[in-house]
This record gives sequence, C-alpha cells and structure tokens, in this order.
Amino acid sequence: MEPIPLLHVADVHLGGSQWAFGDQVAGHQQRIEAAFARCIDAAIARRVQAVLIAGDLFVVPQPSERAVQVALRQLRRLTTARPSIPCFILPANHDCLGPGCVYHRPEMGMEGVHIWRGPDSTTFHIAGGAVALHGRPQLCDRTPHYALDGLQPDPAARFNVAVAHAAVRPTREATDACITTPEQIAGSGMDYIAFGHWHNPSDQSRGKVVAAFSGSPEILAVDQRERGQAIVVTLSDRGVELEHFIVGQLLCATVELDAESYPDEAAVAAEIASRAAPDLLLDVVISGLMPEGGEIDTLRLQDELESGFFRLRVRDESVPATDRLQAEDAAGRLIAARATALLAERMSRCEQSGDQQGLRRARQALRLLLALLHGKEVLQ
Repeated sequence: MEPIPLLHVADVHLGGSQWAFGDQVAGHQQRIEAAFARCIDAAIARRVQAVLIAGDLFVVPQPSERAVQVALRQLRRLTTARPSIPCFILPANHDCLGPGCVYHRPEMGMEGVHIWRGPDSTTFHIAGGAVALHGRPQLCDRTPHYALDGLQPDPAARFNVAVAHAAVRPTREATDACITTPEQIAGSGMDYIAFGHWHNPSDQSRGKVVAAFSGSPEILAVDQRERGQAIVVTLSDRGVELEHFIVGQLLCATVELDAESYPDEAAVAAEIASRAAPDLLLDVVISGLMPEGGEIDTLRLQDELESGFFRLRVRDESVPATDRLQAEDAAGRLIAARATALLAERMSRCEQSGDQQGLRRARQALRLLLALLHGKEVLQ
C-alpha cells in the first residue's frame, strides 16, 4: 500500500503566554502563532493526508477573538489546499469541551475540520477507511480525564491511531488533570498514539504500540530545553515511522558563572553579552565565592543587556565577600564566635608564614561560615 503521512501537533496554546516572559508576552504570543503557521506550511508541503491536533490548540475554552481568527486562518489553508487536508482537533484540559467553549462556534464547523465534540469516544476514518482515528475529548466539568478509556481499535481498518491528551503516569491515582498509564498504552491495540499535554517531545512506545509526545510547536515555559517541534507520522507496510522536525524559533538555556572567575561586574557583563541572541531565553546564575570587594548588580545587568536577548534573567546566588557579611551577629553565639576566632587566627598565621594557599582556604572557610549564619544556602 502507499504510505500514509499524517502531521501530529499538540499544545499550540494560541492566545497564551506566561508572566515569566515579562515585557515579551505579546512577542511570545506572536511566536506561538508563527510556529503554528509553520506546522500548516509543513502539512501542505509534505502533502500529509490529515493533521492531528492532540489537545490544547487554545490556551482557554473561550480564547480571545484574535486567537480564534488566527486558528481559523490556518485551518482554512488546509481546507483550501489542493488536495484539501482534513484536520482533527481534540479538546483537552486547557481548551476543554463545555458550554460556550470555542469548539461550539459555527466557524469551527467548517468543512474538513473535525472536532471530537461528543462526551464519549468517537472514531473518524480517512484514506478510504484504511486509517481509523480514535479520540475522547476532555469535558470542562470532569477531572481527572482518562484519555484512553473507551478507545477500541477498528478491526476493519489497516491502521488504528489514537489521539490522546494525557500525562503518562505509573498509576491512575496521580493528581494530573488528564492521565494514562504505560499499561494502557501497551494494551490499547493501537498502531500509533498521538499524545499531547507534555510540552517536551518524548517517546512513550510500549509493547507493539508506537506512541509519542510531539511537544509544543513553540516553547511555552522558560524551563523547556528543546525547540518547538511537530511530528510527521508515516503509516506503511513497514509499520509506523516518526520524523520530528523543528517549527519553533525560541531556545531556553541556563548558564552558571563562577564569581571567582571574573574580576568585576564589567567582566561578567562581557561574558553575558557574548551569548546574546534574539531568540534566546537565558537564565544566568552567579555562583561560587564573590571576590573580596566584589559586588554584582543583577538588575543593572538585566537592564543593560536584555535588548540582546528574547528574555534575560540574572540571579546572584554567590557567597558574598567577607566585607559584606556582618560578622558581629555571630559574636553572641559561643560556638559561632569561637569558630570565627579560630579561622581569624589561622588566617593571621598563614599571612605571617607566607602560606598563600592556606590563607585562601581559611578565608573561604570564614566566608562560608558567615554566609551560613546569614541564611545563605551554600553548596561546594
């Protein structure tokens, strides 16, 4: 038989962003829209036979008018393509099915767009009946949602594909809004399960069942470490083949800078500036022991350097220099005062003997002690 390509997309989150994106919330929403458009570009260019949206096309059940119009514009591109490409949409925990939700709008019922609207599982067929698509929408008033419950393969279909939105957990007792288990995946009887809900791509295949999270088309949270993706799923006599491809432009990264490696704030600024990129969300953590007399103004660094990044955050988690710690607080505590005095005596002996390595170690020990007394978390 001829191969049957499908496009698997999930967690688009049109209309959404997070406070963590700060002043870039509007820009982030535009990146989300652009990534979804690139998914549609890929569907048309690769001549897939269907687009599967495995939940959370929208960030809420009643999204903004802008988000709705963005979705409709892209869906019309599928329906007017030659040949037209049907799209199948699963309501999930963010855009759940309920009174007044976006999926009841007349425009969403355009020809070629199919939505799992019933309260129970429903099966659609494509490719002349060779492929059965199974799904069960999440209702707004029903949690937790067990995404694979009630989905049964069609024995008359050459391939059975489930579209599901759920976290894969060891047991059904987890507290997620939508859940499935590895045992359910293995026992589903499906050839492929197109998962949504987790925003990073991952393989969840069990037994003979191929299953995967496509991940979100664009980064949705500042802790995501992979660019936004979608999957081309090809069904053929060879079985199920997956091709992950990049559609997002943003990238998140964290870099840790050891304060002792930089003589002053200007050197730290130069290091951060050297990593500037317009699509990068960068978290910078200043760690280690701050040099004597050293100080870093993280807010000033952010203000001066953030224009070179999509988003920049700088945090100082270093142990302050001795001259910034108030040692007198320790004097009222016998053990702390004695330890401080002993370290001071050792530093004096090292200075007299010229033991620079010993002096450095004693000074570090004193700084760590004072930092601990001031409630700083110290990891060495």
